[in-house]
Amino acid sequence: MMKRIAISIALVLVLTVTPASLLAQGDDEFETYTSEDGLFTVSYPAGWFSNMDEGAPFPFVIFLNSEDAIQRLEAGEDLASGDQGLLVIVLPTDFLIFFGVTLADDATPAEAAETIATMVFAPDAGADGTVDESEQVEFSEFEEVELGEDLVGGFGIATSQKEEAAITIFTPGEGLVAIVYTAAFTGELTDDLKELSQSAAASLSYDGTAEDLMNAIMGGAIEPAPEDSTSQNLDGAALVAERCTVCHSAERIDRASNDETGWAATVDRMIGYGAQLNSAEREAVIAYLSSR
Repeated sequence: MMKRIAISIALVLVLTVTPASLLAQGDDEFETYTSEDGLFTVSYPAGWFSNMDEGAPFPFVIFLNSEDAIQRLEAGEDLASGDQGLLVIVLPTDFLIFFGVTLADDATPAEAAETIATMVFAPDAGADGTVDESEQVEFSEFEEVELGEDLVGGFGIATSQKEEAAITIFTPGEGLVAIVYTAAFTGELTDDLKELSQSAAASLSYDGTAEDLMNAIMGGAIEPAPEDSTSQNLDGAALVAERCTVCHSAERIDRASNDETGWAATVDRMIGYGAQLNSAEREAVIAYLSSR
């Protein structure tokens, strides 16, 4: 799951109070990651290795307990026995529409977390509409957890054949959602990792706004194509890699099968959600996707 999420995201506050459980472990056991813009900070185990893309349009960072684990992740491989990881993401809640997430206004923190987790971490179906058994994910019932003063989140466990993870999801600011995910090889998720999911969540701080994040994600900085551009002289594959993988993994797109009419409907729906494509770029993307 961590591999799939890392591929999907890389291709897609108020300061919280740190709980006593984290403070009791000693300052030398944790380090603080701070983003280049200074807006995002989170604590992680000292000695772990980080893997992040500072060019990502939203806070997104992965920490792993060994260089070998980092290399496996970068190679697109699953976690191996002994690997431990921490994934932290902050997103605007409006972005969750791309995962099919709709939250009820009266949802409790546990209910909201379970809805988000089951949609965001659900495996992608293949071209035939089925999900490989090894990718199936089972979720525990989510429960409410205290992360700090007046800060409550939802916490649950996700298990697949390849990976087991503890997931903490909460609202770090208006219009925002934070996902903190600690993972290990199936059967190796320890109580310490479960606690890490919650303590890292409690340490998280983000001082940006949901509006700025959404604008960054949806390509507000993308320059429009020249007026004389046509679909014939545009690279559809490059456009898919640049624009579409902000929200969908390349793996998911590659597995999808459709004809030109179907792809046109899909692309138009994504444009309706905010995908940045002008008319010529739209045609180039549809032509590329339907020709594969």
